[in-house]
Amino acid sequence: MDKDMDEIQKMMTLAEAARKLDVSVKTIRRYIAKGRQTKGKDGIWPAYRLPGKIVIPPDAVDKYLERRANLLLNPPKWAPQQA
Repeated sequence: MDKDMDEIQKMMTLAEAARKLDVSVKTIRRYIAKGRQTKGKDGIWPAYRLPGKIVIPPDAVDKYLERRANLLLNPPKWAPQQA
């Protein structure tokens, strides 16, 4: 039981994730919806609904940041090239 509580306490709230990514809470909700739709291939996934709040594992936010950084460094061939 204590291990489960430690895991829950390590989770990030929507506001914490928004601060880390420098976006609004509404944008975090959009990222979560996108993650749910794509089963984690895009957006933030997983996210868990607890009584009164939604929490996100910190590694889910980190994975999102890694994917975004990778896209910036290695854009897809169809993406417009910047001069």
